[in-house]
Amino acid sequence: MGALYRFVHVIPIGTSLLGNYQRDYPSKVSGWGFDGWDRWAPDDSRQKKLCDRYSDVLNELIAYISVKGAQASAELLPFERACSLFGHGASETLTILYSTQTCNARLAREAVASYLRERGFHVAEAEIRSTKSAEEFEEGLVDLVDKVVRLVIDWKKKGAMVFINATPGFKAEASFLVIASLMAGADIVYYMHESFRDIVILPSIPLEIKREYMGILTEFLEYRDPREAEWIVGSAERLRDLEIRGLIKRDHKGYIARKWIRKLLELTRM
Repeated sequence: MGALYRFVHVIPIGTSLLGNYQRDYPSKVSGWGFDGWDRWAPDDSRQKKLCDRYSDVLNELIAYISVKGAQASAELLPFERACSLFGHGASETLTILYSTQTCNARLAREAVASYLRERGFHVAEAEIRSTKSAEEFEEGLVDLVDKVVRLVIDWKKKGAMVFINATPGFKAEASFLVIASLMAGADIVYYMHESFRDIVILPSIPLEIKREYMGILTEFLEYRDPREAEWIVGSAERLRDLEIRGLIKRDHKGYIARKWIRKLLELTRM
């Protein structure tokens, strides 16, 4: 069956919309008690207060975007430039917007989604877990693979062209999204360059896990004790190399492929 949409754009949603709103209406944001709301940590106590005023604030943000247009957020301007450059019409384009589960990020995502739907674009939304520490970062990557990269794979199988907007969001997660999406078959990665404020097309070289690594990593879908792990990879040096590359990890149970690798292998082998 052919794709329902010809083009799919994956767009991470950050909180630039909130920062721009505060820049234009500082007294209003200050009056709400939400100063610096675009930079709040996931566990900031003010997130709860923002959730309590969710509907009212969302309506304010939707009204703001309707006036400012694509200039309102870091997500919209590169997307609209890309649609113009590639000739993507709203009716044939699906936008996949994803954000973390925090109130400020969710508000930005829903406001952007409303703006795009008003302009005839089809929108799908996803939430990935917020990470509060380096220890939780891998869980966030697993969530990103499961909820977003999975959709890249699904839409490629349906025959759609998939475009990745690498401009917004946190740089570590955005970099991982690009790599994982290229491994999943994404066609084009674009980015709004900071210097001349126009989009550039990043090299979208098809990526895949080397066959030799694929064979090895599939042996680490379950824990292996140190002696067995060294035998599988061939040497202690190579085992250490896989660990340094972030492909496997070691804990008190032994060696195992990292969770995001296991999830990516699961999806790409389906």
